[in-house]
Amino acid sequence: LYQNQRDSEVWGDIIPVLHIELPDNAKPVDAARELLVEMGDPLALYETDLARLTKKLIDLIPVVGVKLIIIDEFQHLVEERSNRVLTRVGNWLKMILNKTNCPIVLFGMPYSKVVLQANSQLHGRFAIQFEMRPFSYQGGKGVFKTFLEYLDKALPFEELAGLANENLQKKLYAFSQGNMRSLRNLIYQASIEAIDNQHVTITEEDFIFASKLTSGDKPIFWKNPFDEGVKVTEDMLRSPPKDIGWEDYYRHVSSSNTKRNGGNMFE
Repeated sequence: LYQNQRDSEVWGDIIPVLHIELPDNAKPVDAARELLVEMGDPLALYETDLARLTKKLIDLIPVVGVKLIIIDEFQHLVEERSNRVLTRVGNWLKMILNKTNCPIVLFGMPYSKVVLQANSQLHGRFAIQFEMRPFSYQGGKGVFKTFLEYLDKALPFEELAGLANENLQKKLYAFSQGNMRSLRNLIYQASIEAIDNQHVTITEEDFIFASKLTSGDKPIFWKNPFDEGVKVTEDMLRSPPKDIGWEDYYRHVSSSNTKRNGGNMFE
């Protein structure tokens, strides 16, 4: 996105990369609106007909020079959807691809694949799929350690923080469970705290502060590995489950099935 920013010419805007982020419980009409608004058509917000929105979208994409479409948070088109609606989402995407020949990149949770699986022809259009799973600890000798070593060198401090050292590496993994967002938030806030206190590197106190600040989404019985007296156990270093990222989808499916079957008669 940074390397392909929009530009203004005499005859109008040029948008080489069109990027949107879908809202919760989005439908194809919401995606079409978002794309048109991003291309500079605010009146799209007042249109409710998907066919008209899609027609305008197909006409505008070549006009503004779009070479790539990126749809982020794609899982919001999947949540609480029937097979019929999933098929409709797939058909809408297929139409955009067929009419514009513009490549589309989809970002989202793993269960975003459900849309592709509901439409065999669309599934073939997205043959290249990559899942970015959380890190595994791997005995402190794997990719997680290598990542921390490179990250440590990239931080803006006079001295290394020793992120990959055994003791700190264990705490970082136990805190984040290998989740990149959790790890990023922790180290970012610890870095801010270190800079504010004019430290030459991130200290243990900085990590303690940051761990309390960024642990609001942790489970009730979760133990903060940076708290005094907390020992990092083997269980805290376990690898992420294979179905991680599907929790929301399973919850929605379970809820839908309960409603369809009449729920609990004793409730």
